[in-house]
Amino acid sequence: MRARTGVAATIAAFTLAQVLTGCGDDDPAARTQPSESPSTSSGSPSAAASEPPTEAPSVTPAAGPVLKMDVAEVNAPTGWEHEEQLVPLEDGARKSGQRMSLSETPSFGSTVEKIAKIQSKGYGDEKLKRLDDTEIAGIPVFHLVDPGPRGYYKFTTQESFTAVYRDKVIRVLFQLDRDVSEEKRQRLVAEVLASLVWK
Repeated sequence: MRARTGVAATIAAFTLAQVLTGCGDDDPAARTQPSESPSTSSGSPSAAASEPPTEAPSVTPAAGPVLKMDVAEVNAPTGWEHEEQLVPLEDGARKSGQRMSLSETPSFGSTVEKIAKIQSKGYGDEKLKRLDDTEIAGIPVFHLVDPGPRGYYKFTTQESFTAVYRDKVIRVLFQLDRDVSEEKRQRLVAEVLASLVWK
């Protein structure tokens, strides 16, 4: 059985915290309006039934090449080219020097904390920063970003989202051009994550 991510966000902000928490349209209280009592219906107009809640606009999932692993798959952005899959543990796509990939490796019983510590080493002395953990479709995910425009990361950003799922370490990795605006990078990441499917 496959569960597609229910990722929603306020598009104008494109903050990843909003992207990954999802919208709250499953709250029964948000769908059910309290019935009016006789005293309420005869009162002032302000006591009338409240207006229906306004839903935040949802992120449109990416619709580019599908990157596939045994227990997950995700779409690359539209217009990106699917790379030849040289190793069975990673599938990738690229465009104009930018790259993203979906990888899957055995967890060997490792904890999320141990895996996060290993992945945060980065390149050379440039340690990656761990942001707040989150969830995608109910699966816990840790989030790493590069330390800023220096060293290996001077011209290219690095951002990854990693989960342990069905005894596999699943990582979605983005390596994007630093000349691209922060808003556009956040939009791209949000749309890709919105297309993620757990198998």
